[in-house]
Amino acid sequence: MPIVNKPKITDMKEINAVRGQMEHRAQWFYLMNDEAKKLGYDWEKFSRSAIHRCGCFRGAEMFAALKDKGDLVELAEYFKGQPGTYIFEKEYVSTTPELFETHFHYCPLVAGWQKLTDDEEHIGLCCDVVMEGDKGMFSHVTGSEFIIDGTIAKGDSVCKMIIRKTK
Repeated sequence: MPIVNKPKITDMKEINAVRGQMEHRAQWFYLMNDEAKKLGYDWEKFSRSAIHRCGCFRGAEMFAALKDKGDLVELAEYFKGQPGTYIFEKEYVSTTPELFETHFHYCPLVAGWQKLTDDEEHIGLCCDVVMEGDKGMFSHVTGSEFIIDGTIAKGDSVCKMIIRKTK
């Protein structure tokens, strides 16, 4: 399926500015890894590892602010108050003690990559690598599993992020 990634929220100056910054950083990521590949490096391997480490660092900071590291309702409330709600046009599909599911309807990272390439398979790979940050961040949620069930970058209509209690 072809990638469809069009924002619906376009009239918020600050959100558009942050989206532009995110696109720019996605392009840095793409071009740095393209140069690494030209030099013979396994860009995917070292990028996954570095981005996962960064996600773990971000997760530790974020979860330090939460009272209960395994409370999915508290986690959802934290995210609902963040600018990312508008940047990614998030829909909070389920917020229960057992399940926190969010659908992202727009991705500025994908938009940035689309400005550099029409290779949708590579865009999907870049997205998968970048999602290591989310995997690292949500590894801090006690007694839960983190699931990515579709992404815009791979032609799905939304990115589905699910955190489900395992205990």
